[in-house]
Amino acid sequence: MLSPLYPAFLPSGGGFSAHSLLLSLAPAIPRTLRHSVALAIQQNPINNSTMRIHELFVNIERDEDGYPPADHEHLAAQKVGPSRYRILEAPAFVQALAVGDIVATNKVGGRHWITHVVEESDRWLVQLIAFRKKVDDADVVKIFQKLGCNTVLTDFGIITIDGGPEVPFDPVFDELRRGIDAGLWECQTSVLPKNER
Repeated sequence: MLSPLYPAFLPSGGGFSAHSLLLSLAPAIPRTLRHSVALAIQQNPINNSTMRIHELFVNIERDEDGYPPADHEHLAAQKVGPSRYRILEAPAFVQALAVGDIVATNKVGGRHWITHVVEESDRWLVQLIAFRKKVDDADVVKIFQKLGCNTVLTDFGIITIDGGPEVPFDPVFDELRRGIDAGLWECQTSVLPKNER
């Protein structure tokens, strides 16, 4: 079930329902954070200059079962203006944010916290949890990569499926429905394709 879209991500958010998903999640956001920070400087393929990756934070509300396993999520972003950043990675828990969205931030305690989306990208996002006793996570990743999606198995066991106008959504939707009907996974569309918003 999708969480409501909050006008500001500080302090609201969303996530999967713990009682319906039976997850064994890694307790450490810092591991994901270290991965993002390790990418702190990389080559920009557009102009071959060095692009600095910034770390943004988003508060997320836990449900009555204590899910998700953290109070906030870290996301890599590129600075595009004063207190404005382009999201570079698909969130595992946060709803209504997609790769390429430009967000506003507020600096609190030395950290940049996302407050709201300034400009939506043309990308969509699905967050999926595979039931490991029925299907291997790596197989799920391959299924959606073959359909042209940017598909990542996060440290939390959530698979993010990211696409844009170059990826037809109907075949992705059909595959998602097939897996749900077969009891292989649960998923939620965090951000709809632009033509369906």
